[in-house]
Amino acid sequence: MSKYKVFVSGNQKEFENERIAIKKFIESELGPDIFKVFIFEDAPADGFSPNQIYLGEVKNSDIFIGLIGNVYGNIHKDGISASEKEFDTFRETNNSANTYMFILDNINPDDNTKKFINKAHKVTYKKFNNLDTLLKEIKNSLSNFLLNIKKQNDIEFDEKLNMDSNIEDISLKEINNFLKRTSHEIIKKEDIRNFLENNTKVLGEYNNQTKIMNAGILFFADNPSEFISQHEIKVARFQGTDKVNIIDNEDMKYPILKLIAEVEKFVKKQTNTYQRIEGFNRIDITQYPMEAIREGIINAIAHRNYEIKHSSISVFIFKDRIEITSPGNLIPPVTLKSIQNVKNYYSHRNEKICELFRRVKLMEQYGTGISKMNSIMEKNGLEKPEFIEDEHLFKIIFRGHDPNSAEIFEIKNEGTNLKELGLNERQINALTLIINNNEFFSTKTYSERFNVSIRTARRDLNKLSEEGYISKYYPQNKKIGFFGKHQDDENK
Repeated sequence: MSKYKVFVSGNQKEFENERIAIKKFIESELGPDIFKVFIFEDAPADGFSPNQIYLGEVKNSDIFIGLIGNVYGNIHKDGISASEKEFDTFRETNNSANTYMFILDNINPDDNTKKFINKAHKVTYKKFNNLDTLLKEIKNSLSNFLLNIKKQNDIEFDEKLNMDSNIEDISLKEINNFLKRTSHEIIKKEDIRNFLENNTKVLGEYNNQTKIMNAGILFFADNPSEFISQHEIKVARFQGTDKVNIIDNEDMKYPILKLIAEVEKFVKKQTNTYQRIEGFNRIDITQYPMEAIREGIINAIAHRNYEIKHSSISVFIFKDRIEITSPGNLIPPVTLKSIQNVKNYYSHRNEKICELFRRVKLMEQYGTGISKMNSIMEKNGLEKPEFIEDEHLFKIIFRGHDPNSAEIFEIKNEGTNLKELGLNERQINALTLIINNNEFFSTKTYSERFNVSIRTARRDLNKLSEEGYISKYYPQNKKIGFFGKHQDDENK
C-alpha cells in the first residue's frame, strides 16, 4: 500500500520546532507504513525556487496540516504569505476535506492573520496552546481520516461521497428534468439541498463538509466527467463490419438522463427507418427496435464497473449490428447462462444508480433488463441479443433487420394515419408512390398525375417536404426541383 502524503505548513521561524516534532510524531508513532510527511526542512538545495518545491509538494499531498500563530509571514507578490498560498493551493488542487488547520490559542492577530483564520474556519480546525495539545489533536484528525477512508472503501462506488464535490456543482436543470419524469413538482434553487438530502438521499458529510455521492454526481452535476473521469460513452458509426473506416463518432459526457437521450439520438440518426404506405397509414419500422437499444444503454450505465477508470462504455454501429460494451464482468454467481432467467439474476452493481433509474421508470426490478431486451427483439421479428464476456468487458450485440428482406413489413404495426395528420388523398397517393415505388415528382409531373394546377401541386409537395415526409432535390445543372425519398436514409 502506498503511503498517504502529509504536507505540514506554518511560518518558517515561528513553527520550526513544531514542524519537526509533527513529522517525527506522525512517522514514528502514528504509522511509519501509512504516512509520509513533508516539512520545510526537507526541501532539497538543488537550485529550484522554494515556491516551485513547496507548491509542487502541496499539489502531490493527500493531507494538509496548517499552523497559524502570532506571525503571519512575508507577503509575496500575490498579496498573501507562503503559508496561506500553500493552504489555497491544496484546497484548489486536492480534496479540501482533508485540510486540518491548528490555530495557536490566545494570539493577537493582525488583519492578514484574521483573514487567514476566517479561511481556516471553513475547514476542520482546532485550537492549541502547547505542543502536547497540538500532537493530540493531530492524532485525532489523522485517525478520523483513516476511519473515513475505511468507510469509503467498504461501500459501492455509486454510494461513495465524491470528495471534490459540493452542492454548488449540482444543476437545478438536471434535477427538474429528473423530477418531471417522476410526475413530481419542479423545485427552486433554494430547495436543492432538501432534494439531495431527503428526496434522493445522495448527500453526505465528510469532516464536517457536505459532499455528494457519485450517483448524485452522475445524475445531477452539470459536467459529471469533471468529477468522475471514466463517465463517458463513446459512440461511433463504421462503414462496414469492422472498425477500419469511421463515418461519424463522438465522446459523450453528459449527466445520465441527457446522456441516454443523446446516445439514442445518435443511433437513430445513424440507422435506417424503413417505411411503407398501406391505405391511409404509414408503417415505420426501425432497423433496430429503439426500446431494446435504450435498455442496453441503461444496462451498460447501471451495471458497469466504475472502479475501472481508464475504460469507457461504447456504442458502436456497424453495417450489420450494434455493439454496446461496458467495463466489468458479471458478478459471481451470475453467469451468461443465468442472466437469461430473471429468477436467477440477483447480483448487481451500483444499487443507488439503479434506484434512481427506477424512480424515473427507466428500470424495473433487478435483472429484468436482459429478458426485456430478448422480448422486444423477438417481438420485432429479430434474433435475441448476443451476450459476451471478454477481458473484463461485458458486450451486448444487436442484429437488426435486413433492408432487402420482405419480412420487415410482416411485423404487426398499426402505423400512423396520415389523414389524421392533415394530408389529403392526393398527398397520400403521391407519398405512397415515393415511399413504396421510389418515384420522384416535380410540380409539373404532380399536376399532370393528379390533374391539379401547378400552384396546387407546389403547395401539396412543399407541405410534404416541410413536414419531413419527403425531401427536395435539385439535379446537377438544373433549376427544376424534384421531390423524393430522404437520400440520407438510402445511404445508411
